[in-house]
Amino acid sequence: MFVFLLALTITSNQTGDRLWKMIDMGKYWEVIDTASKYLKEGKLDKQAMLALAYAYRVEGEFDSAIAIYKRILVVNPDDFDALDGLAFTLSWQGDLDSSVRVYKKMFKLFKNKKDVLIGLARTYGWMGKLEEAKRWIRIALEKYPDSPDILELCGDIYTWDGKLAEGIRCYRKALNKAPRNVDLMIKIAQNYEWENDVNKAIWWYRKVLQIDPANSKARNGLKRVTKLKYPALSIKYSHAKEVDSTTITYWNNMNLFVHYRLLKHLTVSIRMILDHSIKSDSVSTRTYFQPGISLSYHPFRLTVAPGFGSTSLLYSSLIFKLPAFKVKGKYLDEILEPIELIKIKHVELSSELDVFNFKIKGGYDYGEIPYDDNRRKMVDFSIERKIIENPVVIKFIYSYGYKNYENWSPNYYSPSDFYQHSIGGMFFKSFRQGYLYFDVSKSFYGSPGTFSSSAELGFKSLYVSVSVFKTTENYEYISINTGLTTRISF
Repeated sequence: MFVFLLALTITSNQTGDRLWKMIDMGKYWEVIDTASKYLKEGKLDKQAMLALAYAYRVEGEFDSAIAIYKRILVVNPDDFDALDGLAFTLSWQGDLDSSVRVYKKMFKLFKNKKDVLIGLARTYGWMGKLEEAKRWIRIALEKYPDSPDILELCGDIYTWDGKLAEGIRCYRKALNKAPRNVDLMIKIAQNYEWENDVNKAIWWYRKVLQIDPANSKARNGLKRVTKLKYPALSIKYSHAKEVDSTTITYWNNMNLFVHYRLLKHLTVSIRMILDHSIKSDSVSTRTYFQPGISLSYHPFRLTVAPGFGSTSLLYSSLIFKLPAFKVKGKYLDEILEPIELIKIKHVELSSELDVFNFKIKGGYDYGEIPYDDNRRKMVDFSIERKIIENPVVIKFIYSYGYKNYENWSPNYYSPSDFYQHSIGGMFFKSFRQGYLYFDVSKSFYGSPGTFSSSAELGFKSLYVSVSVFKTTENYEYISINTGLTTRISF
């Protein structure tokens, strides 16, 4: 064993050095071919093995990379490079618990070595255990207060926790140590963008482009936030056909919407709607003008939009967000008396968790249906699993819900309880200047089940969407929508 270990540690590193130079050039598969042939000859070159494992990891061949690291650890269980590579690869593979175990072993062996502290803080952050991640990043900062890598990770962790201002402070400290690091500048710009501080976000994106004019993240970010400074103009036209057992109705709807960010946390909006419907026995048209105002200040957002015209509408919502919970109230109906303005007609409590790569969403919903004085109670949850990640996203979704309706008008349904199961999927593909979206679902419950599907194609500022809703009884609804969203500046 001693001879084997000695051979592994003293074998000439010329081949290993050549392989690492190839890695610097991005020739990963060439490294895999060369190193595999070289090591099959019985060579015990640690650098060649590390280069091979690294190339496997970059190409997503995690099992092969892990096997190489473990082969080195058979000879020397305390090899730092192999342990570090193994822990990092396990985290990329999604086995975060095993990654933490390896990093903790390294902490016992190497105490406060910087890469170990970074690995523990980063992996706990990826696990969503942000308080534990902060504990390790504080230890790292005590030992290495001037390390740009640790300061950057500190910013990442606070950003993941929603504490954007703290994240910016860490990024700024890291930037003081690495003044031309454009990745740090982009992170600062993004945090300002998420804080709705558009002017500062624009300043930082422009600073990146002064250093790297071709930087795509900065170019896209600048394009995105510059648009936020100017009024948004959205024109939408929709045409729908609704068929039930006795009537065919054709709907035509034109919607013009303009909104303008007046201050950092204040947005004003104007909406004009023309709605025209043709039934078998009647024709109706309605128009209304709806100015609105939205005030947002983390974690609150309040929106009020009264309407004027052939029908008077009010939309108001108050949203309060915590890290995992959301409480929302909203009201949409004709206004009969001023007192109606203060009533919350819809309350929703919801939360979501990530468990074993499944996203579980659940909530309780209480609402009043104003035009018939009805009440609705719902408890539902859904399980969502991403099957394929970017650039194509495919999801499988299952949902279950219990619904209780009270005081239904005799013209509709009688009071009822029912349970609903739904199964479906979603497909999303983005491309250079647009996207393609498609979803389909099938629901099963006590009264008729439903089938629904929708598809949307977007290109630059244009989009076209089609949706179909059909029950097992004689009812179907088909809608075709097209729209344009752009920005206008003065």
